[in-house]
Amino acid sequence: MPAQHPFARQLQVLRVLRLHRYLSVEQIAALVFTTSSRRACQACCTKLHRKGYVHRFELTRGGLGGGRSSYIYALAPAGAQVLSQAADIPIVDIPVDPDAPTAKSVFVHHQLAANRCLVAVWQASRQSPGTHVHQWTSDPFSRVRYLPRGAKLQRSVHPDAIVMLQVHDREHWAFLEIDRGTQPLKRYAAKVRRYARFWLSKTWPSVYPMFPALRVVSITATRAAAIAELATDVIDQFDQLPYERLRNGMYVAATSEAELVADPFGAIWRPAYGPRDARHAWCVDGPSASAGPSLGASAGD
Repeated sequence: MPAQHPFARQLQVLRVLRLHRYLSVEQIAALVFTTSSRRACQACCTKLHRKGYVHRFELTRGGLGGGRSSYIYALAPAGAQVLSQAADIPIVDIPVDPDAPTAKSVFVHHQLAANRCLVAVWQASRQSPGTHVHQWTSDPFSRVRYLPRGAKLQRSVHPDAIVMLQVHDREHWAFLEIDRGTQPLKRYAAKVRRYARFWLSKTWPSVYPMFPALRVVSITATRAAAIAELATDVIDQFDQLPYERLRNGMYVAATSEAELVADPFGAIWRPAYGPRDARHAWCVDGPSASAGPSLGASAGD
């Protein structure tokens, strides 16, 4: 196999930053430098920073994997211009931070948590014959707008990620919500209602072959259980006919980040309701495989 031109690898880094906003050097290494060392990844990111193509800031990690400081990278306006020209992506489709973000940003921490899930699932799929992460669409590309029948105004759902795993000849879809414990639980009641209205609108078959399972990844197992219980209460409040339809057609479950990262395809999912066994992750066919995720296929390239 011919050696890859150095700029091609730098362009790959810019691509994943476009798609996933904020990534640690460890996450970039896992997604792009799968056959290279972390040092090679760090050198590439340093070059991009010196050229002004990426923002870089330091994050003191706590909780999962925590302790030491780690560099976090985000796409800068100059990097967006390079990516637009090299990859023929309209500049309006490349979200950037005009100024360097800060380690205190709630959104930064939220996106990093979503990306920890991305890396864990991708790495698990690469070790599981038969499984491929076919799609992982992150914010801001994950907003879904729809027009209910007879309505004049659009509604929307905005998951933190939309995921599709190809497991042998089956597809497993999920709306992923990340809960870091910074918002009151009642906010998830409103989220579940929005997803339920989307399901009841019957507009989703034009977008998805099946309605994606709503999976919440929470900061603790205790909070995950509370969110699952709250989701059940929300559906119980619907009138009889929509209630019966939702209970038989929509699927909601929650797990903790620690459980998902430790064993993505065997995490314990706490069910709210649904016809399938919630103790299985979405990969219910058994072992799965991977050519790795198509990180750019679903975000407008």
